Amino acid sequence: MDTEAIKKYYSDLLITQYRIKPKAVATIKALTVLPNPDDILEQARACFDLDTAVGVQLDVLGKIVGVQREVYGLDLEHSFFSFTRYDGEPDSVGFGRYSDNPYSGDLLLRYNNWAVYTLTDFELRTLIKLRIIFNSAYSSFKNIKEALYSAFAGDIDVSEPSPEGDDLFNFTRFDGEPESYGFGSYTDDPYEGNIMRYSEYEIMKLDYFVKPVYAKAWAAAEFLGIVPKPMGVGYETHLI
Repeated sequence: MDTEAIKKYYSDLLITQYRIKPKAVATIKALTVLPNPDDILEQARACFDLDTAVGVQLDVLGKIVGVQREVYGLDLEHSFFSFTRYDGEPDSVGFGRYSDNPYSGDLLLRYNNWAVYTLTDFELRTLIKLRIIFNSAYSSFKNIKEALYSAFAGDIDVSEPSPEGDDLFNFTRFDGEPESYGFGSYTDDPYEGNIMRYSEYEIMKLDYFVKPVYAKAWAAAEFLGIVPKPMGVGYETHLI
């Protein structure tokens, strides 16, 4: 709605006996323009466009959806020595390497380690978009994938991993997806293939593909637990 349309809208609200009086109509139109000199209201609305907002504008948008610029406890500047299982996560940083330096960026992780990571505008904008998807997405792979594409145009994407290992028997429509692995064909071997069980259903894990420019923002999203995914589903991150 432009300025002229706004003035007309409010002047038309005059009661009937004043609508035919030019001075009354002109007064209302003048009062309508006063709160918006130089199109300030339109400018204020544009300030909070997520794709163009900067600085404090992004801080405000972040507070609305639940993301702060300062991520307390997140350290993306150092790697930490730790003790995990042999094949555990995260991977432990080793001791005694030839290149070790006592003043390197690797630190011992202590209970009282404390850090604050301050997000750049680009990183905060990314987290706001991820948080919006996290807040509003249903537990549908399709919805999450479409939302990620709408926000990041493929720079952050998600896919379902393909089943690994042996062929799995399943039951679908004749022309359905995935294609059924049939019984009783001439080449069937009684020991070939397995019956797909609930525990083997691969939707229990998703693969996220993230371009390196989003790596720090994605690390912050993982730290804050706002990676958009169905509840109870695991995932792996791959930088592309």
